[in-house]
Amino acid sequence: MSLKDMSQISSNIIISEGQALTINASAGTFDYRFPYAYPSSGEEKLALQSLALYLSWFNVTSDFNNTTGLSYTWSDGVNYPVVFPPGFYTLAQLNLYLQFVMTQNGHYLMNTAGAKVFYLSFITNQIYYTVTLTATPVPTALPVGWTAPVGFVYPVSAITPQMVVGATNWGRLIGYSAGSYPPAPSAVTMNYNSTFTPQATPITQVMVLCDWSNDGRFSYNPSVIASFVPNVAFGEMISFTPPVLTWYSVARRVYNGMKISLVDQNYRPLALNDTSQSTFTLLVQ
Repeated sequence: MSLKDMSQISSNIIISEGQALTINASAGTFDYRFPYAYPSSGEEKLALQSLALYLSWFNVTSDFNNTTGLSYTWSDGVNYPVVFPPGFYTLAQLNLYLQFVMTQNGHYLMNTAGAKVFYLSFITNQIYYTVTLTATPVPTALPVGWTAPVGFVYPVSAITPQMVVGATNWGRLIGYSAGSYPPAPSAVTMNYNSTFTPQATPITQVMVLCDWSNDGRFSYNPSVIASFVPNVAFGEMISFTPPVLTWYSVARRVYNGMKISLVDQNYRPLALNDTSQSTFTLLVQ
């Protein structure tokens, strides 16, 4: 069946690897070229039947302005920045990276079991739907049986370090407003909960755009043909099939191909790190 027959009967278009397909992963676009030009009458309808792609976009990048914005003030009064390499971090991994930086700076002690002891940490608090930060006083002397990294400096009096959240978007990941936690060094252990609901990833919804769509009755972005919530873990395959086919008008013109674009809920292009096995199946009437 040729593409020229699509205005008379139903047909499907499958966009996947191994075809005349140009992928711009950083922009989240899949540009499929037809073997023949197709002149649309403007009476066709288009629907997304299914899609499959890996969840491979990062939640911490310079585009989201959240690789910086975290630092900590140690018991010596010096502030140490924490810069995150772009990647996908769970809340536990954000904490692990903070502790990695503290290890690099020699800001830890080793207990009798040989485990590193950190004096700043945060964990997910499922009961309160928050992230709980714990700041523990740094001791004035090495506890019996413990070891310290070379050059470790003990404070004159036991005081906590402080987590410092800057004015970037990093604080949104753990739900903390800009500020210092605790506001001043404390002689006792301090615990804090998020000041607002944590947003573990800036991307909460994915919109599927197609350059054939022309339904602008209710939206300033008439090329949207579907949307879904990415509900799998990072690196896993998303398989999405709309529960009901939604048909969209097709703009009347000559098409040499079809372009699919993926954007987030704010219409920012989705930067994909893995486009292998991505497949889009569309129906045309």
